[in-house]
Amino acid sequence: MGTPPLVTVLMPIYNGEAYLRLAVDSILSQVFTDFELLLINDGSTDGSAAILESYADPRIRLYHNETNLKLTATLNKGISLARGQYIARMDCDDIALPQRLNKQVIFMQQHPDIGILGTNYRVINSEGEPGTTSHYPTEHGLIRWRLIFGSYIAHPTVMMRTDVIHQLGGYRPGIVAEDYDLWQRAAWHTRLANLPDCLHLLRKLASSASRVQYTQVYASSIATSLAVMTAILGHEVRGFSENPLSLATQIHNWRFESSKDASQAAYLLYDLAQASAADTSLTSHEHHLVCNDAARWLTHIFRKHRTLSTLILAVKLDPYLPLRLPGWVIHWFTDPSH
Repeated sequence: MGTPPLVTVLMPIYNGEAYLRLAVDSILSQVFTDFELLLINDGSTDGSAAILESYADPRIRLYHNETNLKLTATLNKGISLARGQYIARMDCDDIALPQRLNKQVIFMQQHPDIGILGTNYRVINSEGEPGTTSHYPTEHGLIRWRLIFGSYIAHPTVMMRTDVIHQLGGYRPGIVAEDYDLWQRAAWHTRLANLPDCLHLLRKLASSASRVQYTQVYASSIATSLAVMTAILGHEVRGFSENPLSLATQIHNWRFESSKDASQAAYLLYDLAQASAADTSLTSHEHHLVCNDAARWLTHIFRKHRTLSTLILAVKLDPYLPLRLPGWVIHWFTDPSH
């Protein structure tokens, strides 16, 4: 096998023949070259296997699952096979831009405290036409805080320290939103980051997932969101609502069933921001980012539900907030949607 590479690029494949060659070629043409490309064909029934077998690049290690193990099991198999110090994820229908691995390796070497590093990405469609570009937070404290609302690290873009992922036990079987779950477990074990650069083209296709699969992912995401809140507070989410799961669901969806629910959400978010600000593992700059971000979320609640207590909580978190209020008032009265 020779000297282990610095990076293992882990790409699971299931019936990906349409864009597979583009994905593989985008890795093989990276500026950074000290990697192995670990391709795991997860029981594909299309022409994926033939495409994979056509490559003769010595950096490729190809495995075929005898049956379709599904994504989580295939990812964990890849983690066990990886020889690199870092594991970089890649999807079989995406395109990694040429500098992606190079910039991620440089950052990881310069920041040994970072265990998981994502990048921003541009959405492309089935024809490769560009769409929106992500603008994810870059600092650990803000990323961890934003995990309340969703997964603010794009799974196909990440580079992870192999030893950290082994310590976390890899992806948890039975968890449908496996990446979101991994980030929330990792957030209290290591530090997270995103590069501000757009280094990945993430292909969004018409969803072929069944309604059952969508429901499972949704339920898993809500459970993860609630787990993040519990971890930040240091105790279960109680005292804010008779039904904490319902409140967590409304916060995750950012839709509130009543002004009472919106007010309860505001007090919960305020306490979550205060708990984050008291966390000595975060820097003072991260405390500032979290409090300002929480204040912005609270002002969104205020603008829709007009509860004065919510605005007061927002100002407590961001004392400079009143300086921006005149602009909001003008927007409120001039916006035809109101």
